[in-house]
Amino acid sequence: MKIWSWIMYMLFSSRNSRELFDGTEAGDVEAVQGALQNGADINWQNDVGFTPLFMACNTGHSTIVEILVNASADVNIANNDGETPLYIASRWGHSTIVEMLLNASADVNIAKEFGDTPLWIASRWGHSTIVEMLLNANAAVNIVNNMGDTPLNIASPGGHSTIVEMLVNNSANVNMANNEGYTPLHQASFWGHSTIVEILVDAEADVNMVIKTYGDTPLHLATREGHSTIVEMLVNANADLDIANSYGDTPLIIAIKEGNSTIVEILLKANADVNISNNDADTPLNIASREGHSTIVEMLLKANADVNISNNDGDTALSIARSWKQTTIIEMLLNANAEGNID
Repeated sequence: MKIWSWIMYMLFSSRNSRELFDGTEAGDVEAVQGALQNGADINWQNDVGFTPLFMACNTGHSTIVEILVNASADVNIANNDGETPLYIASRWGHSTIVEMLLNASADVNIAKEFGDTPLWIASRWGHSTIVEMLLNANAAVNIVNNMGDTPLNIASPGGHSTIVEMLVNNSANVNMANNEGYTPLHQASFWGHSTIVEILVDAEADVNMVIKTYGDTPLHLATREGHSTIVEMLVNANADLDIANSYGDTPLIIAIKEGNSTIVEILLKANADVNISNNDADTPLNIASREGHSTIVEMLLKANADVNISNNDGDTALSIARSWKQTTIIEMLLNANAEGNID
């Protein structure tokens, strides 16, 4: 008889737990209250590890979250991916629920399977109100995920300037690089977020830090992507104009390859080296001559570029221009006393 009673209890408990879960998913307050009164397991998990509290946090049913929390639901239980209810609420921007969970002593620094914390995910999706709540609850600001990204490193490429400022004001490390070597300043410079660049530069971010894979600085990235405002900001912050990446390209060489005369002008005014060469021994003038950028060739000549430097193949700007039949540039180079027979 005792065994039969136990079996019946388990069957009814399982059914009530399922009803609790379904009622939570539907936002049915009466069904949730009824299931709890009938002895449902408040921490019952489905096949992906979601409890009723997870589902309420996921769907944003704050009234049900309040009921479950008051009934002693486990606020730190994790699903199969290591996500907590706080992580779920933070991801979807449910600030009222986040506040409830924090008041119920939810752990702000539990990381999911890939190392993402609630602060990390809120920073990624731009939920500034939640970021502020989590910081006030002593969330770890410099914690990294499996990719080496901090909350600041993920907020910067997303353009979330308010969050970036919050993180910086809470002692976020502005020079912490991820596993690929990108710092927050690299990210902001690449994606063109000038407001974030300004915040990071003001916080003394290293403007000359290089990415370990290709050796690019923030100035290389901003130049390649054509973000002239950011290029000017970095130049004004004393970025080294002549650092070469792993290909030997300086920002000036990159700007010339991209045909961006606006950035070329900015770099030349800041005294970038006009005669520096890349790994092929090509100078800025050689490259501009090959690409047919006559306006840039004129800028370089005015900046006293040496017209007779040859590359690894022995070619000068003039011989390169002739090979590519750049007639306008050929004339410009000859007028600048380039050496070579007149064809």
